[in-house]
Parts: sequence; structure tokens; C-alpha cells
Amino acid sequence: MKAIEAKEASNGTSLANAAGERAKGYVDVGVDTWNGLSRQAIHIGRKADGYVRENPWWAIGAAAGVGIAIGLLLRRPHRA
Repeated sequence: MKAIEAKEASNGTSLANAAGERAKGYVDVGVDTWNGLSRQAIHIGRKADGYVRENPWWAIGAAAGVGIAIGLLLRRPHRA
């Protein structure tokens, strides 16, 4: 009986270790993906910042246009 219990405990430990290794792999993939995306976002933000500094009036006009469009969409009366 004790041999069966020991074998079951060993199998449970093996499964737990395998699950832990698999979870660690998923965490590593998630961290790598997060790091890549954050580097990309920083790069895009810097490019956008440079463009806005070079073309401030175009950026102001675009922001105003987007603001007006959103304002018009939000003020539209809803009919049932």
C-alpha cells in the first residue's frame, strides 16, 4: 500500500514539476512579448514626438479635427 502511495506521490510531484516548467515557459514568452511591445511603443512615441515638433500646426489641426469629430458623434441625439 505504501508503495502505491509513494508512486502516486511521485507521479503528482512529476506532474506538478512539469506544470511549473510549462508555466515558466509561458511567463518567459509573455515577458519577452511585453518587452518587445514596450520597445516598439517607445520607438513609435519618439517618432511621433519628432514629427509633432517638426510640424506643430499640422498636429494642432489634426487634433482639433479629431476633437470636433468626437464632439459631433457624442452630441448626436439618440432616437429610440
